[in-house]
Amino acid sequence: MERFKYNTAISALMEYTNQLSESYSRKLVSAEKWKNSLSQLLILMSPITPHMSEELWEQLGNDFSIHLQAWPKFDETLAEEDQITLVIQVNGKLRDRILAPGGVIESDATALALGSEKVKAHIVGKQMRKI
Repeated sequence: MERFKYNTAISALMEYTNQLSESYSRKLVSAEKWKNSLSQLLILMSPITPHMSEELWEQLGNDFSIHLQAWPKFDETLAEEDQITLVIQVNGKLRDRILAPGGVIESDATALALGSEKVKAHIVGKQMRKI
């Protein structure tokens, strides 16, 4: 939002909306959590769609203006990935995908990539210029 990347923000909000809809249709959330999730979505939408967000906020039964609400807090621990997929390319072509721990450091990632049999077949006897 701070960099005026509205298309990216709208795309992320659409992904969030899709997840909310799926959770609701599968009855995975309580009524209280559902209302809280919708309220958070509306707060996130409010800088982009101020009038629509205000109207929907009121329809949810909330008091006061949506623009007076606190911005949701980000919990970095919830966004952490346990595993990531390393995509290995040689000469610009995909050669392998390797699962690695989420906090893998560059040297370990390089060792995993160079240890792959699929990668070894394409680098044997060649000098690497960029890793």
